[in-house]
Amino acid sequence: MLCSKFILFLVILHGVQASDAACNVEVDWKLQMSASEQVIKVREGGTVTFTWGGHHNVAEVDNLQKYKACDLTGATVLSAQAADHDHDSHSHRRLADNTYTMKAGASAGDRYIVCEVSGHCAATQKIIVTVESATACYCLLDSECAALSVASSSSSSTNSMALFLSITLSAFLMNQVR
Repeated sequence: MLCSKFILFLVILHGVQASDAACNVEVDWKLQMSASEQVIKVREGGTVTFTWGGHHNVAEVDNLQKYKACDLTGATVLSAQAADHDHDSHSHRRLADNTYTMKAGASAGDRYIVCEVSGHCAATQKIIVTVESATACYCLLDSECAALSVASSSSSSTNSMALFLSITLSAFLMNQVR
């Protein structure tokens, strides 16, 4: 019985595309990030969680030029507190919580994220987050999210119906398995 339900699920998902972007991305927010660590992809509606030890924060700059130059002019602080650590004065107050979760948003494009602490951006503590618009994250249960993308060749109403059916059937099947 479960097998036939699974086959029906696969039939409904015909036309749904996969992506290499994730719904939820974990970032080890540190100095000396490698080139591969500095570029991530996340789906619309997903999250990026930055985790760190020591004195850091999470901020967003307006554009690629500012990102490359580590120009923090007009940067928007995303984590709890601004960068108030001064290496020269040896004031070692904690800047923010050691975890910050950023919502990727609902529009495609790149977001330019940096650490504002003096010298940290120049020490490659920065990342480009690419939000993919052709895919989105949908939570079926509190702890389980799925990424679905309906093929763009179909009409909008067909896409919405296929997505609704896919999510409904997925939730049903998960309850049957338990």
